[in-house]
Formats: sequence, structure tokens, C-alpha cells
Amino acid sequence: MLAKKYKLTRGGAMDDVFKKGYGASGRFFLMKYMPSAGNICAFSITTSAKLSKKATERNLVRRRVFEILRLSQSLTSGKKYDIVFLARKSSINASYNALCADVTELLKKLP
Repeated sequence: MLAKKYKLTRGGAMDDVFKKGYGASGRFFLMKYMPSAGNICAFSITTSAKLSKKATERNLVRRRVFEILRLSQSLTSGKKYDIVFLARKSSINASYNALCADVTELLKKLP
């Protein structure tokens, strides 16, 4: 599980990322990011009800992505961004390895 200090939880921070942030897209996710005022990268994952009606399926995607982010912190070390991942419908049926490859590819696109 990703530590709480790496989660984007500040009120209104996600709105700022959506409105003012830059975007990059992958096969399973859309990544929105913007420079952060903090000293670390903070992450959030959005899985809407359009993704699946079952909360268990949406939560599975969220848990997988948070675990991938925890294991790939070396890609974001030294960078200061607020990052939001928006899951696409195809992420529900994707394997862990496919999700890992997509998230890693998106993180490499960070300037």
C-alpha cells in the first residue's frame, strides 16, 4: 500500500490538477499532472461508476495502481508533481503486468 504522504488528499488539489494540469494518455489510463508545491510526488486514482457498476472491480484497479506506484517510486524520485490517473474501461479486464507497463510508460513521460 502506498504511504499516505504520497497520496493526493488536499482539498481542491485534484480540481487544480484537472483544470491547470498537463495530460498524457496510455492504453489503460489518462494521466493529468502539474508541478507541486510540496517536496514529493503525490498521486490519486479516479475510477468512475462508468468504469464498472461493481465497486469491487473499481477498487481492484485502484489497489493495483497504488501498488505499482509504490514499487516504482524510483521513477518519480527527485520530481515534484501532483498526479491523477483516470482509469479507462479497458483497465477492468487488464492483467497486473499490462497495467504496470502502462503506468510505468506514463511516469516516464514526466518532464
